[in-house]
Amino acid sequence: MNTFVTQLRWPESLRNAIQEAARVNRRSMNAEIILRLEATFAAQATQEERAA
Repeated sequence: MNTFVTQLRWPESLRNAIQEAARVNRRSMNAEIILRLEATFAAQATQEERAA
């Protein structure tokens, strides 16, 4: 998998929520963000398949 570095501008409250979730789940913030984004796209694909 190719990766790249990026910067985000996001609310401090969202950053804090991700940071806390990562701590609870014993993941890095990066891993927590990737996992959640992948889950969101997988759920969207499932919904689109059901609608078809």
